[in-house]
Amino acid sequence: MPDFKELIDCIRREDVTVFLGSGFSLKAGAPSGKAIAKAIANAMTETERLQLNGSQLDYVSEEYEQIYGRGPLIDILKESMSFRQTDISDHINLSHIPHLHNIITTNYDTLIEDAYGKDNVYVVRHTQDCTHIPKDKTILYKIHGDFEAVDNIILTSQDYTDFFSNQKERLLWNFIQAEILTKDILFIGYSLEDSNIFEIMKQVKKAVNGNTRRFFLIAPGLKDYKIKRLAETNVVYYDAKAEDLFPHLFASLDKNIYTDYRKGRCSFGTLCKYCEYKKLRAIASESKDGNTVRFEPIEKGELKINFMLDGKIGSKLVSRDNSLFQDYFPDSLVPSAKIERQNIKKLEFLMNGMTVGTEEDISTMYIGPSHATVEVSISIPSLVFKEKAIMTQYALNDKRIVIGDMPSYTIKFELPLETGKEGHCSCNVTPKDLFMNNSDALKWIDLPIAIWGGEEVIISGGICSKFRCPHSDDVKEFEIIKKYYENIKKIELLYNVDFKEYKNYSNQLFKQSEMILQSHQESDVPIKMEHCEFTIDIAGNLKTAKKNIPKGNGSFNLVMSQEDGIMIDFNGRNFHLKCRHTIVPSCKILSLKQIAKDKCQLRIKNLSDYIFLKYTDKPINTLSGYENVKKLI
Repeated sequence: MPDFKELIDCIRREDVTVFLGSGFSLKAGAPSGKAIAKAIANAMTETERLQLNGSQLDYVSEEYEQIYGRGPLIDILKESMSFRQTDISDHINLSHIPHLHNIITTNYDTLIEDAYGKDNVYVVRHTQDCTHIPKDKTILYKIHGDFEAVDNIILTSQDYTDFFSNQKERLLWNFIQAEILTKDILFIGYSLEDSNIFEIMKQVKKAVNGNTRRFFLIAPGLKDYKIKRLAETNVVYYDAKAEDLFPHLFASLDKNIYTDYRKGRCSFGTLCKYCEYKKLRAIASESKDGNTVRFEPIEKGELKINFMLDGKIGSKLVSRDNSLFQDYFPDSLVPSAKIERQNIKKLEFLMNGMTVGTEEDISTMYIGPSHATVEVSISIPSLVFKEKAIMTQYALNDKRIVIGDMPSYTIKFELPLETGKEGHCSCNVTPKDLFMNNSDALKWIDLPIAIWGGEEVIISGGICSKFRCPHSDDVKEFEIIKKYYENIKKIELLYNVDFKEYKNYSNQLFKQSEMILQSHQESDVPIKMEHCEFTIDIAGNLKTAKKNIPKGNGSFNLVMSQEDGIMIDFNGRNFHLKCRHTIVPSCKILSLKQIAKDKCQLRIKNLSDYIFLKYTDKPINTLSGYENVKKLI
């Protein structure tokens, strides 16, 4: 793996501008330059293709334009760029690096804009876009244009010539030159099969009389002669992909951005933006002694402390020397060891994986009593439940706090301090966002169901306790969660899939699981809607609708069909649902009126207690009981 240290150091100082080529978007589903060139060549006659003396995109497009004109050429390009987005993780990672204030791209796609969001990026396509550049957004220079600036699209050899000769968007090119003079440039997405990359580098150096700063290029598997050619142009080459850089870069930013800000290597604005991606909030404070910054979690956060102490004190802590525990935590009676700054060799505070403090930020540290991790056996006699678990125990005031990391949640008990004594117990369950084993999750969800169902729970082994909590309505929610886990199991069996990981219960995910099963089983799903009235908008004109309405004032069957099934992304897998039909088994038509030129409004009253949903790709009039159903419009 390449050593990205030099590049990462430049990025940390906010000294890098990124130059993106088409290869950066390949993973996201975008076509390569070769693919576009091939599409253009395929649009030519066989004779014309045989006369081509090259396959580069600029050359092929130039030849096509000479024969068919500009309009058809742009149409082919537009069709090639109408791709389905797949994996845009690289673009999202790029958007999470606030140190990169300017991005230059030769790409026509909108993946960068999509990843950043319109509120966070400002797109420059024309010279006039440079007149009001905001300071609080990432600036994206689309120097080859896009489909919002079709006249500025650079595709053919002549387009390149016009651009670099300042015949087209001269001031924009001058703006780019100024950027290159003052920043190091990182090229990503250029395989050097793209003929324009060397031309860009050459023109850049020529435009600034060779006074460029550092050039970096990330590209996988270049041949030796190309690497040699790069060395001659003083380009630092990394044999890698962009996705190889990001883990190293984020690890470095996590570790160093706090100290970088303190030492003036990056701005407070950049620190704040990066903290947002880490679900943290940076808060600056001003005082006569200088400016400081503190951090708060935006959501539930993780705090971790790594430290290294003076050898003598460290040895006492390891040996649990009680003479060390002579002080107390501030504002508490918990015995602790007070460690002065001079005895702390290294200390690091991490929130959500980001370093937010070091030994330079503290004068004193307190270390309290240790905890114990033990294997226990948990039994629920009424459910014939008995399982082993690893739990962590520590004492707090007159309570024993016991925490268990279960497959899909973390459970916390507050028990009597005396082991084995029955008494009041309180319990709290925190669901995990993701879990890895649904069978284990299904098994362990019985524990909170039993606790809030008022069942007796026995913990034995390293922790001995027997308790029974009062019955609580919380049990209903956990019963639904169990149903969700059961649905996941059925989906894996019916569709023969294995999810790599599982998103934990939410109301939306539960509904999705129900829909997926209902689609597979094609069963009638009742929904209680007792004698209600509702309005339906239908396409078409009133005259046609009236012809298809059954005569008389009796009750009718009404079926509303969604012609095409929808796609659901569930736990990372796509499920295509069958067509959904909403069936009102008995209803009365209250009114039918025209509300627009091609739209009518039908008001009906449900005469039964339920309506039904049914998923099936079969025509509705082929189902039993619906043979005579006619299309209203």
